[in-house]
Amino acid sequence: MKAVVDIYVLLDVLLAREPHDRPAARFLSEVERGRIDGHLCASSVDTLHYLLARASDHQQARTLTATVLRLLSVVPVDDKAIAAAFDLGWRDLEDAIIHESARLAGVEAIVTRDSDFRSGPPESLVALSPGEAVALALSDPD
Repeated sequence: MKAVVDIYVLLDVLLAREPHDRPAARFLSEVERGRIDGHLCASSVDTLHYLLARASDHQQARTLTATVLRLLSVVPVDDKAIAAAFDLGWRDLEDAIIHESARLAGVEAIVTRDSDFRSGPPESLVALSPGEAVALALSDPD
């Protein structure tokens, strides 16, 4: 499964936010094992770094962000993705950009705890919790 991960799932692990940290860590473990092809939207990288720096310090944020980027491939954001995001008409443009960048990159799912992703149009990518993504990946015979 090819999945883009919402930064809040990453923050759950990196900031040890209970009770969400364990399922998120399991998801990242399956990415590391190669059972899930994990991605991060390019527009999320700077936001992730910013939030990590606010929670710790600049050097720790750089180290953690670099670790994430070694684990996850980056899905590009371009003019087509932004135009498609605006066309969705979602109230949260950030979520729309993540969705459309992922869709245009051939991603199958968004791993998130954000319920907004679940209320998209029928042609939306499937939104999975970290636990659901792991269960799906482990049930896949490939």
